[in-house]
Amino acid sequence: MKNENDLVRRARDGDRTAFGELVRAEQRGVFAVAVRIVGNREDAEDVVQDTFVRAWKSLGQFDGTRAVGPWLRTIAVNRALTLVGARKRRGTEELSESMPWGGPSPADDAERGDRDRRIRDALDSLPEDQRAVLALRAGDDLSYDEIAAALGIPIGTVMSRLARAREAMRRRMQR
Repeated sequence: MKNENDLVRRARDGDRTAFGELVRAEQRGVFAVAVRIVGNREDAEDVVQDTFVRAWKSLGQFDGTRAVGPWLRTIAVNRALTLVGARKRRGTEELSESMPWGGPSPADDAERGDRDRRIRDALDSLPEDQRAVLALRAGDDLSYDEIAAALGIPIGTVMSRLARAREAMRRRMQR
C-alpha cells in the first residue's frame, strides 16, 4: 500500500481514489470485526458500508497519531454495537447465518454446526463492552495498547474485560 499518511491527506482533500485504496486495504479487517460482533454476514456488510461512509465524512477528525486500521475498526465496533443494541431493544434476535461446513459426513457437519451455534450464543451472551474487546483481540490480534486506543479506555480495563469475556465464554461452552 502507498504511504498511508499520503493516502489520508489526499482523501481529506477529496481524492476518492485515495480513499478507495484505504477502503480496499482495510475492508477485510473491518468486516471481520463486524461479523464477529453482529453475528451474520448481511448485518456485517451493512456495518462495513456504514463504517466507511462515516469514515469518509469524518476524515477531518482523524488525527493521524495512530494507524487508519484501528481507527476504522473503532468506528466498526461502535456501529456494530449500536446495531446489536437496537436488535436487543426490539427484542428480536436474528438467527446466525449457518456456515457451509465441509466434512467427511453429515454427522460431522451437524456437530460443527452445533459448535458454531454454541459459540455464537456464547458471544451473544457477552456484554457489549466485553464482546468488543474480545473481537479486537481474538479476531484482529490487536495489542492491548491498540485496543485501549481504539476504544478510548485504559489498558487495565481492556485486560479485565478480556479476562471476564474469556471466562464467560469458557463457562458457557462447558455447559
